[in-house]
Amino acid sequence: MVELQLLNVVLDTKNYSIIECNDLDKSYFPGYENEFEFIKNHYENYKVIPDKATMLDNFPEFPITEVTESTNYLVDKVQEAQLMRTAQGVLDKMADLSTQDSRLAVQYLINQVPNLSKKIGSNSAVDLIATGEQRLQEYIKRTKDKEAIYCTTGFP
Repeated sequence: MVELQLLNVVLDTKNYSIIECNDLDKSYFPGYENEFEFIKNHYENYKVIPDKATMLDNFPEFPITEVTESTNYLVDKVQEAQLMRTAQGVLDKMADLSTQDSRLAVQYLINQVPNLSKKIGSNSAVDLIATGEQRLQEYIKRTKDKEAIYCTTGFP
């Protein structure tokens, strides 16, 4: 359900940076891989997110929902679910290997840890544009009033 919510947020906000800045791909959207690929391809080809009517024209069964949850929460949950799926695959393979040779199983786990650790943590993005005007005004203020930002040393 979280995957569906996140796709709806992308459609509603027309903000593809949610996908790009968090390194999300179709594997993060099980059950909605085709819908994700459509949005991705549409954005890459036309530089805009498809509107909801276009989405429904191509995927009549796609549920358009209103989402009030925060984007950060949705991204965290999608990433957590992907990590769980990946970890489960590693653990299943490790269990199979352990029936043959426990050393192989442990070596496999050691080899997979770097792949799993890449998926831990947050890739939250910072919106520099939203605070751009404020930062510009602060810069202008600092360049006009140098005494406000510098401390004198007593040396000429």
